[in-house]
Formats: sequence, structure tokens, C-alpha cells
Amino acid sequence: MNKIFKPAVGLINRLRYPQKLVLLGTIVVLIVAVLSCQIAYDAYYKIRRSQVELFGVTFNVQLIKTFQILQQYRHLEHAVASDNTENKAALLEKQSEALRSINLVVDNLAKLDENFVDPKQTESIKNKVAVIKRKIENISDELGIV
Repeated sequence: MNKIFKPAVGLINRLRYPQKLVLLGTIVVLIVAVLSCQIAYDAYYKIRRSQVELFGVTFNVQLIKTFQILQQYRHLEHAVASDNTENKAALLEKQSEALRSINLVVDNLAKLDENFVDPKQTESIKNKVAVIKRKIENISDELGIV
């Protein structure tokens, strides 16, 4: 242990008091700076994680609403088979609501890509949403609803 501290003790013994204070002050400032950087990074990481969680919660709420609208749309789609004009009007209204909801999901996915994650991670979700959107548009075309 003596071999480890001998060079440091020799350096301290050669310095005058003002130089010793500057050396010790520099060491203390470096330690405080390193610890402060660690605390700042940890705080940033926690804030960022909270932002992602908050976004995820709001995104999940939008997804749940979209699924509910799609279920209602699917139910109306089966009811239109009887060529009822009233059902076709309700289906058209539900279709526009479903497309608006899907567009909100797509916009939220874009925000997710811009702010929080790598766009490659949400690519499969985007593809599934696009497929659902195309199916809704195709169904309305098949039923003659424009």
C-alpha cells in the first residue's frame, strides 16, 4: 500500500500550501462534476422513459377506441347484406369514423417514430394498420358505398 501512495505523498510534500489547495480543489471539482453528470444523465433517462410510458398509455387508449370502432364497423358490415339503405348509411358513417381513427393511429405511430423509437420497430404495426385501412376501403367499394 505504501508503494501506491508514495508518489502522491512525494508530490504533495513538494507543493506549497496554495498549490496543495488548488490540487485538492481540482480533484474535488472533478469528482463533483462526474457525479453531477451521472445524476443529470439518470434524471434525463427517467424523464425520457416516463414520456415514452405516457405516450404508450395514450396510444393504447387510441388503439382500444379504434378496435371498438372496427368491431362496430364489422357488425354493421354483416347487417348491410340485406340491402337496407338505413344500414348502408350507418355503415358509411362508421366507415368514415373508422378511417379517421386509423389515421389518428398512423399519426401517432409517426410521432412515436419521430420522438421515441427506431422507425423499423413500428414497421410491422404500420403494415397491419395499412392492411386494415385497405380492407375497409375495399369492403365499401364492394358494397357500392362511396
